[in-house]
Amino acid sequence: MTNLSKIYELSEHKSNFALNLLKRFPPLIEMVVTSIRLNSDGKDLKRIYEALHKMKPNLDLVGAIDIYELSLLLENQCKTGLIQPQEFVIQLQKYRHGLELLALEISELILDMEK
Repeated sequence: MTNLSKIYELSEHKSNFALNLLKRFPPLIEMVVTSIRLNSDGKDLKRIYEALHKMKPNLDLVGAIDIYELSLLLENQCKTGLIQPQEFVIQLQKYRHGLELLALEISELILDMEK
């Protein structure tokens, strides 16, 4: 799910710097997942948009393209207000689930890098 080439490029292939960058992700992901869980009914579009927007550049950084693209779609729906409520909630759940999987993957990467 991830492609760390941007992180390694940004860190100039210094593994400690890359590790420190990755360690910032789990707390951020947890904060965004919590925000989305609290707004899982899809009614507070402003808060959902803020959570999506906060996470979007980080998804790009770790190469989580599928979640990033879903984030763009959901962000656009929040901005325009053009949502199909039931479909929006389903997409939001997919996004949240994707973030939870990403958090697990990043945690495993961190453990591997710390060895």
